[in-house]
Amino acid sequence: MSKWKITGVLAAACSLVVGAPTQAAAGPSAAYIRAEGTNPTIAQKVLGYDRWVRSAGRPPGVLVLGSSRSVMIDPQRIRAVSDVTAYNAGVSNGAARELLTLASYADIRSPGQLPHLVILLDLEAFARRATTTRQLDYQRRILAARAACANPTSCRLPWLRTARAIGSDAVARQRGGRPYTQTQRTDGRQINGQLQQWEAQGVDLGAVRARRIQQRITGFRPGGYFTQLYAVQQVSFERLLALANERGVEPVVALTSMHPDCIRLCGPAGWNARRAEVRAWLQEVDARREFRLIDLSLPSMWGGSGRFFLDEVHLRDTGAARVVDRLNRFGAFRPR
Repeated sequence: MSKWKITGVLAAACSLVVGAPTQAAAGPSAAYIRAEGTNPTIAQKVLGYDRWVRSAGRPPGVLVLGSSRSVMIDPQRIRAVSDVTAYNAGVSNGAARELLTLASYADIRSPGQLPHLVILLDLEAFARRATTTRQLDYQRRILAARAACANPTSCRLPWLRTARAIGSDAVARQRGGRPYTQTQRTDGRQINGQLQQWEAQGVDLGAVRARRIQQRITGFRPGGYFTQLYAVQQVSFERLLALANERGVEPVVALTSMHPDCIRLCGPAGWNARRAEVRAWLQEVDARREFRLIDLSLPSMWGGSGRFFLDEVHLRDTGAARVVDRLNRFGAFRPR
């Protein structure tokens, strides 16, 4: 298990990454818009987080950010092992831009009270991924609110108005669809996801895993989605760290893992190289931002094995529990 603390100089205020990136900055095809995707969406997480804050009367102690790989992380287990409340804001296709948007929403939803951030970071958070109209729209609204008024204390009311407007949009996005309360608990943890449904129906998840591994391998080949780290994602992630540091928060960044079979096959295809590049880039960020890194990118680093995965990347609840326990051993849920 490797772990290091990053120390550096707090940055001046940074704006959000907004709009379509240039080809030079982001690589080919990085700017196109994709469909909103499967559960959980950004809109669902906005609604869930707002509901949590309204019910508790304050933000959670910990905000968990990540992709669909993090949706089984259980805030109840976090509370049991650390005595800290948490909300799981893991979102489908959560690359660095999506993580930045959700953290920024939490920032304006409770001005001056950004929770401690535990970021479950996929290597693929820096891959070439399209964004959604919701992500772009929410970023632009938040950027406009901050541009008009930058201080969390004096800007409380206009920031809350922006948060309410985003929440109203999120409500509208749910009309005619499956209510978000049927897909996630009030603390954000996923309820009966697609893979769990398939397993209950007798679908061979081993076959699903094998097929998806082959699809991932193609992503590392020339013309694939992860032949390099893309600048738009790197900028977004560093601005997420800058936002946290500006609010006095030192995030924990935990690199996520994959099924051993996926690592064995994807490693030589390019995953090993991307892993080294992500780690090297985070070390470069060393001088500029403050965060703690916990490397869980290999199952052995958290006591895991293939039996703790549903498919090639998504954890069973037993695997998620082991990750929570390992993070707690490193004090991840308590701010320094």
